[in-house]
Amino acid sequence: MGEPLYMGRAIYNGLLTPGKVHPSHSCCYLPCKGKEVSVTDYEVLCTRHNHCLERELDTETLTASTSTDEKGGRWQSCINNGPFPSYMVVGGKDHHGNIICVGRAPHAGDMIPAQVIPDRKVAYVCYAGVEIEKNNFEVLLSGKYVREKRSK
Repeated sequence: MGEPLYMGRAIYNGLLTPGKVHPSHSCCYLPCKGKEVSVTDYEVLCTRHNHCLERELDTETLTASTSTDEKGGRWQSCINNGPFPSYMVVGGKDHHGNIICVGRAPHAGDMIPAQVIPDRKVAYVCYAGVEIEKNNFEVLLSGKYVREKRSK
């Protein structure tokens, strides 16, 4: 268990795809064709909510371990044989045109941001330079989210 990992997405080989942001590395890591690819121009998924007293909108970054119930969305547990819930947060598309949803999966004692591909009933995380297929994972359901652009 190290520093928090954040939900991110980036364009790689012309495709917008979800990945994990490791803040001290200043990049977004994407699982791609068996490898972990780093991209320095990326977006971070954030929640948007009202402060009770100030009534001003504030942005809070969403980590892979964030409980989202109080933020308008929630994590839904899935296994690879489904069923998949409605209203999953879409993060991009793969090179086959399949929708990629925002997810997370347990790995090496942490919850790691994941790419969930409902049409293939699988999730992918990247860790230590490799892409890892996951059959037990969670998907993020719709809530009040915004994306913040980050560049190195």
